[in-house]
Amino acid sequence: MSGVAQYVGLTWDHPRGRAALEAAIPFAAEGGADLRWEVHSLEGFESAPLEQLAERYDLIVLDHPHLGDALASGCLQPMESVMGDAYLADLAVRAVGPSLDAYRLGGSTWALPLDAATQVSARRADLVDVDPRTWDDVVELSRRVPVALSLSGPHAYLTFASVCRSLGAPLSDGVAAELVDHVTAERALDLLSELAGRAPNATDGQNPIALLERMTSGDDIAYIPLVYGYVGYADGDSSGR
Repeated sequence: MSGVAQYVGLTWDHPRGRAALEAAIPFAAEGGADLRWEVHSLEGFESAPLEQLAERYDLIVLDHPHLGDALASGCLQPMESVMGDAYLADLAVRAVGPSLDAYRLGGSTWALPLDAATQVSARRADLVDVDPRTWDDVVELSRRVPVALSLSGPHAYLTFASVCRSLGAPLSDGVAAELVDHVTAERALDLLSELAGRAPNATDGQNPIALLERMTSGDDIAYIPLVYGYVGYADGDSSGR
């Protein structure tokens, strides 16, 4: 295919990760680019080192917790140099919430949002007749019904960060000497340790999709206080689309 720019991208093997990108392949061809997408598992998406992936792929679908490692290795190009400032300014207006800001670090933007997700609580209404409002409520609930935490891969850190924020001390932006003050960190870790000690077996190694699949297919998880949510598990369609 002489004269045609060829690119290989990597995304995660789920409709949310691949469907829109595969649908865009004909538009790339119209612009003179031969684009092909490969996929890896959600576990790979959450744990594979970006530095190694960047040696093999031109485009990578990534998640914001990996930006620090990526910048330390210098394996990404800032979007300002790829897309231009005007495009990013327009995207910032159209993006869902602060999703574009999640990929800004060190004065540059390192990825573009193609999807947005945030942590939610998940409750089996047939197993839990109350909606916990505080962490004390969650601890009390865990003494009566099976409560799981999302702790696999980067989710242990993300859960810790959210708990710290709910306790009144959001994590620093990386400039401060401490990530979070010691008192708040100890309170958060004590809370998570207590909940983890009563969590259903092997939930600590399950990603959010696996936790929600387990929650909808059996009765050994009644509540998850913080997990990245997918609308399919709210409307009865476990495809997660």
